[in-house]
Amino acid sequence: MPAEPAPIQHPGLQLEWNNSRPEQRQALDNFYRSLQNLQVQEQAMQRMERQQRIEQLRGMSPEQRQQQFLNFVQQQQLAPGR
Repeated sequence: MPAEPAPIQHPGLQLEWNNSRPEQRQALDNFYRSLQNLQVQEQAMQRMERQQRIEQLRGMSPEQRQQQFLNFVQQQQLAPGR
């Protein structure tokens, strides 16, 4: 069994967090669940943005796509730190 963490000492305040109390475990579970939900939401937004970009590229003429690619290459060459 892991050792219990030492209490955090502050003048006039003492906090011990060892997840032995149900409300502490619940708070930690809620925190981790919220982090996972944020990651899922971010991934869904990224997928949606990629899909929109693909549709936009499909609607372009070959000349427009070529110009977009040339602009991208030019931006990469001008970007600092490259």
